[in-house]
Amino acid sequence: MIKKLSKNRIVNITHRDLDGVISAALVKRRLPNVKIMFSGPRRILKSLKKIRGEFGHLIITDIGLNEPLVDDITSIFKQLKRKGWKITWIDHHTWSQNAIRK
Repeated sequence: MIKKLSKNRIVNITHRDLDGVISAALVKRRLPNVKIMFSGPRRILKSLKKIRGEFGHLIITDIGLNEPLVDDITSIFKQLKRKGWKITWIDHHTWSQNAIRK
């Protein structure tokens, strides 16, 4: 369950297709103050680089993780976690074992 973070910023990066939009709508219903950003598997790295500041909750929905981006995304996640960000990734696409481990 996604808990409401009253003092922190909440960002949802989601896919631009139907299931991504529905995912964002569900997140928005539970967390009305969420900022929605539309992205995709090829654009996720660029979208993640736009996350700034300290202390927040990043929710990624309906975006599969492309194997060539695993190390770069892992690096960005480490930076965000050091700054106090919580990260939740909810997806139904198939991921590589390498991506799951990291």
